[in-house]
Amino acid sequence: MNRGLVLSRVKADGPISRADLVRATGLAKATVSVIVDELVAAGLLVEAGVGATSARGGRPPVLLRYDGRSELLVGVHVGVQRTTATVATGSGE
Repeated sequence: MNRGLVLSRVKADGPISRADLVRATGLAKATVSVIVDELVAAGLLVEAGVGATSARGGRPPVLLRYDGRSELLVGVHVGVQRTTATVATGSGE
């Protein structure tokens, strides 16, 4: 459930930092960190550069974005006279 929440936030708001994901989802920092690491390992998220440093300084945030190339969507329509199939990536390619 939390994985889906994080993934949907990145899809909707990305590129987005882990800190922004914590604020957007209400999940704990550690939970977001574990989920992001899992989604990166699965190829669903990629690091998309760094964001601007806050006015208080510190390290610039690593931005994450959805990489739908690792998801395949298949649609099949079976009709009386013919069958049609379509394949696309999660990003619509």
